[in-house]
Amino acid sequence: MEFTPGGGAKFPVRRKTDRKVAKGRRNHFTGQFTFGPDEGETMDVESNTELRVALVTLARPDVVGLEHQVPFEWVGPDGKTATHHFDFMALMADGSRRAIMVKSEYRRLQLKTQLELAQVASQVTPDFADEVVVMTERDIDPVEYFNAEIMHEMRRADFEADAAVRSGNPRLRVRRGGFQAAGRSARQPGFQDRSAQTALLRYDPDR
Repeated sequence: MEFTPGGGAKFPVRRKTDRKVAKGRRNHFTGQFTFGPDEGETMDVESNTELRVALVTLARPDVVGLEHQVPFEWVGPDGKTATHHFDFMALMADGSRRAIMVKSEYRRLQLKTQLELAQVASQVTPDFADEVVVMTERDIDPVEYFNAEIMHEMRRADFEADAAVRSGNPRLRVRRGGFQAAGRSARQPGFQDRSAQTALLRYDPDR
């Protein structure tokens, strides 16, 4: 949500896709999350794994954009054309595109699923994506996900606190329990790290 100078607010734009994500499922997680500069967009997800993959992908420094439910036409074993919707398409800083299939580990281990995903991936051409990957809950590193959650929480800029951090010593000291800073300024290193404005110089586990 973006706040205007007059005290109003602009609500996030909901991403539109060719495939509608059904909500309110009783058997598994569904929902949406807000992301982007000034929380400008919302994206639907069909599982908790999808949400985790999205947050981890968005937090990676070599990723500059993320699309979801991207349609791709492929030809099945029966010779008929079908449409597969890739859960995500990561837009990389070097200009390449990475198509991401998200499955549960249980489904990934099923032979039928493996054969179908392999057939779809084999038909992907460079004009659609440069790489195709399958991700399950086992591919999400818990440390990377923890950091991605922090980066997501710090997605909104606080310019006053940011200025306070910038005016101090750039070699911020970190102790167990958080940054040695007061008030809102303690949150800003997270936002600056997300914006590639800070870098860890040295980590001392005893401090």
